Amino acid sequence: MPEEYEKVLGDFLEEFKNYSAFNFIMEYADLLSQVTDAPIEYHLAAALFLLSTVTGKTFRFLSAVDSKLFTLNDDDIDGRKLILWFIILGKSRISRKTTGVINKIKEITKELYINTVSRSFTIPALISELSKMVEDKSVNAAWICDECSSFFILMSKKDGYIMDAEAVLSCLYDGKSYSATTQSRGKESVPNPVLTCLLASTNNLPSKFKSDAFWQGFYNRFIFVPATRKTRKQLRPRLSADEKKKAKEIIHYLTAVKTLNYLYYLVLDKEANAIYSQYEESIENRIEKEDLGIKEGYMGGIPNFVIRIACLFRINRMSKEELMELDEEHPACLPVTEKDMKMAIKFGKLIWFWFEKMMSLRTKHSSEPEKVKTTEDYEAIILSIYKERGVRELPQNFLRTLSKIQSDKLEKILEGIAYRRAGKSTGGRRPLMWVLRDEIKL
Repeated sequence: MPEEYEKVLGDFLEEFKNYSAFNFIMEYADLLSQVTDAPIEYHLAAALFLLSTVTGKTFRFLSAVDSKLFTLNDDDIDGRKLILWFIILGKSRISRKTTGVINKIKEITKELYINTVSRSFTIPALISELSKMVEDKSVNAAWICDECSSFFILMSKKDGYIMDAEAVLSCLYDGKSYSATTQSRGKESVPNPVLTCLLASTNNLPSKFKSDAFWQGFYNRFIFVPATRKTRKQLRPRLSADEKKKAKEIIHYLTAVKTLNYLYYLVLDKEANAIYSQYEESIENRIEKEDLGIKEGYMGGIPNFVIRIACLFRINRMSKEELMELDEEHPACLPVTEKDMKMAIKFGKLIWFWFEKMMSLRTKHSSEPEKVKTTEDYEAIILSIYKERGVRELPQNFLRTLSKIQSDKLEKILEGIAYRRAGKSTGGRRPLMWVLRDEIKL
């Protein structure tokens, strides 16, 4: 399988490089491959994430099935949002997930003034944060996180702390408005959302994924990108003038996409539609004939990825000058062509390879025997939770949930690195808080 995968990846890259005169995704991937030794797969995912993020207000895929049928308002905006969620997976440090990918994406989103949500959050906190980002009756934001394991550990708990997490995030993935009411904050609404995700974690993360969530379809919304570094680059004292120039061109291009003045609809032309129909039928036939088990839902969701990616590939080959012309001409629809669809289907094949690799990692790490942990191991686990949140004070119940350490043992560990304090009263109760001692560095 590794040899087959490398051939599929190599063939895709070779064809994609010659795909169009202008190719933002390859411009980005080539630049980052010069600067960092993170795997090329990560850069492809990051570039698609950026396009997905900046097209939030300006592009939709249009089809009858995505159009509102029962509505009395003819002005309702139809179409499928080009939302993509990625999780890149790799070994700590050597895969360059943070330095080579996440940190660079954060630099770009800051330059583009893109709303970003917290590094880690609970579902109530997420909704509260998104509700404060409403602009023009919509919310556009990106979730960027270089270590998301604690969030998925909470999800796997299935307790009241993250109740309905799967339903809420699935709603946001589909770009549907959401609202919730709390006693302390009242009603909070997230209208017409576009929430994109670029998350990262170690190869151990899939072991936290529960089977039920696959059957229910939640994890089927993520594109998993497990990869390994193939070469190692030596440190350089500075970036070259050419690299800085190309970086500025990338910022200018993404700004041009983000600031288009109109909403544009993408539609499949006749040839692209025929190819997609054949592809979707082949997927359905495979599901019908093969016993895919827990993988069945993910296989069925790949055509949805392919549609969104084909649309992004169409935008990807438009230069900044062509984008300016688009605003001047303002066509009714922008055609997604045969070559866009063919490349998207080939990318869909990579997505399936990545998914199967992720599932292999899930099996491998789930079956690993539990090592006996020392006090130092437990302290490292607890400190990583504080570090992920960038705080020095956390409630004991929260620490117990994430660390999976028994209460009596947890208290003994905490007494060596923190001191107790009663938290603010919520619902008549004052939670027990643990504040890190001054000498403890994060």
